[in-house]
Amino acid sequence: IRIARSHVFNWMKLDFDFNLYLFEQLAEKLRNNSEKFFQLAAMTVKDRILYSLYTHYKIGDLDQLTKKQISYEAATALRSVNRAISMLSEEGLITYQKKRFSILFPETVERYLETIIE
Repeated sequence: IRIARSHVFNWMKLDFDFNLYLFEQLAEKLRNNSEKFFQLAAMTVKDRILYSLYTHYKIGDLDQLTKKQISYEAATALRSVNRAISMLSEEGLITYQKKRFSILFPETVERYLETIIE
C-alpha cells in the first residue's frame, strides 16, 4: 500500500494513536532485526551461508541467488563461500550446478537451523 507523503503527515498531525502505532511497529522491527543480527554474528560462516540459502529457498528465489549475493549476505569473502558450498555439498545438503543452488533435504536443513537460531 502506498500513501502520499502529505496524507501521512496530515494523518500524523491529527492522530496520536497513529503515531504511537507507527513507532511501536518501528521499534519492534528494530528489535527483531537486532536480535537476528546477533544470532547471525554468532554463527559459523558455513551456517550463515546455509541460512541464506534456506531463506532464499523459502522465498522462492533460490534459482536466482549468486555466490556474490551470498558473500554479501553472509558477510564473508567469496573464497569462504566456495569452501562452505563445497562442505555443504559433501554433506549432501545442497548442490551447486550450472551456477544454480538446490537444497536436497529442506526439512533436514530447517530442523538444523532451528537448533542454532532461537
